[in-house]
Amino acid sequence: MGHTALPSRLKRRGQSGMLMGARPNSCRQTHLNHQDPHPAAHGSHLTANKVPNSRERNRFKGIEEQEHTCLALRIVVVVVVIVVVVVVVVVVAVIVVVVVVVVVVVVGVVVNSVVVMALRILEVVVVVVVVVVVVVVVVVAVVVVVVVAVEVVVVIVVVVVVVILVVVMALRIVEVVVVVVVEVVVVVVVGIVEEGIVVVVISVVVMVVGRLRDVELPRPLPPPSPRYSKRTLQ
Repeated sequence: MGHTALPSRLKRRGQSGMLMGARPNSCRQTHLNHQDPHPAAHGSHLTANKVPNSRERNRFKGIEEQEHTCLALRIVVVVVVIVVVVVVVVVVAVIVVVVVVVVVVVVGVVVNSVVVMALRILEVVVVVVVVVVVVVVVVVAVVVVVVVAVEVVVVIVVVVVVVILVVVMALRIVEVVVVVVVEVVVVVVVGIVEEGIVVVVISVVVMVVGRLRDVELPRPLPPPSPRYSKRTLQ
């Protein structure tokens, strides 16, 4: 390997470093600063097959080490950039996850509140419906009880009226019977009394007649004188 081949290789390394995205200007400037400003003094431009001396080898070795250092720095920068990007991605992912979790929690709380409110409204509606049903049942029961009570009262009144009518009819019948019995008794008594009067009258008549029979008859008149005829006496 000649004197002129080594810088071209290092130059290609610098170009490859530029392609990797690192900052090649400082490392390139270092390479240019370490190049010999007078290559003719060392005879490096004469022949390509000339073997460099120890000084040139040390110089080019230092340049290679600097190139390696620049490459290492570039790798470190790339790694740092990758780490920063990964960290940023992780942070963004964590933020997204936190936002999603917060959104999910908020949505869950809102849904829970809506469900609880709906359940409360449903509970109130159920209570109102139950109260209305109970009131309707109580009103119907009261109406039925009132109707039944009215019917019972009507039946009782009818029974009382019937009993009163029966009692009145019975009293009328008793009255008629009593009147008939009294009339019969009166008639019988009157009849008996009348018959008794008749018997008494008859008895009195008989007694009077008997008494009259016991009365002495008047004496007969004296015989008529001859000068009276029978026709005159008659």
